[in-house]
Amino acid sequence: MKANLPKNERTRIEALQLYQELAVELTLSDRNVDIIEDGVDVAVRIGPLPDSSFAAVQLGRTQRVVVASPTYLRKKHAPQKLEDLSNHNCLRFTALSAGRDWHFERGGHNISVAISSTFSFNSGDAVIQTALEGGGLAAVLYYQVMAHIASGKLQLVLQEFAPAPVPIHAVFAHPKLFSAKVRAFVDYLKSSFVRLSFLPDEKKISRTRRAQKTVRR
Repeated sequence: MKANLPKNERTRIEALQLYQELAVELTLSDRNVDIIEDGVDVAVRIGPLPDSSFAAVQLGRTQRVVVASPTYLRKKHAPQKLEDLSNHNCLRFTALSAGRDWHFERGGHNISVAISSTFSFNSGDAVIQTALEGGGLAAVLYYQVMAHIASGKLQLVLQEFAPAPVPIHAVFAHPKLFSAKVRAFVDYLKSSFVRLSFLPDEKKISRTRRAQKTVRR
């Protein structure tokens, strides 16, 4: 069975550990592959799905977030409002934002903010590594950095302006081609998404925000 997943080390390791008997060929990429042309049995897609003949099962949701390392934030100070982005080096991930704007929500309205970017990357891994090294602010999907946030290596900023969560689906060519192996793999993905929250913990964010305000005072 051939499966295409977004790049995420934790998901890859769990899949290999739990489903060795399926002989899964995993392809990991930051771009959407052609399911038919590439002979993929099941693919994970993030974001709204276009109308197509493919079948899909929703697995969960994730959200685009802005992060930076503590080292960078000590030098530049965390942005408090969207207008502060003009004073920061923003690391552009072209697979997530093709243009030079980052997208947020404020007061129920979608907001596009032009960013100042020294580097652009077509690899999420490269964006995240540069952020870890103190290279700037990075806009990525939460699941890509949740381990780094949990360890304190990266911190969320501007979360009160984060756009709405987007769906995550398992997509396959046709229900009639939904083999026992594909069904087992999709069941694994569904259980993983139940066990692992791919959205930020808003209660923790609120506590952190209050602590930061206290320090600034």
